[in-house]
Amino acid sequence: MISLHAVHKTRGQGAQRYSLQIDRLQLAAGARVALVGPSGCGKSTLLDLLALVLAPDAAEGFVFAGTDVAGLW
Repeated sequence: MISLHAVHKTRGQGAQRYSLQIDRLQLAAGARVALVGPSGCGKSTLLDLLALVLAPDAAEGFVFAGTDVAGLW
């Protein structure tokens, strides 16, 4: 299972600045999900956070397979 709690990431500058706020996201092992939405809504940012490519500005927790890996960011 993957569980995110209170994760926040801001990207861009000036008029192109936007924020992604994830209050709570839980994905069961083997679950299939689709990320859909208009350009710029945060789909790639979420995937980058889940892959540990980007560090969030703030996060209360990121649990993967029962281990809190938030410290890896």
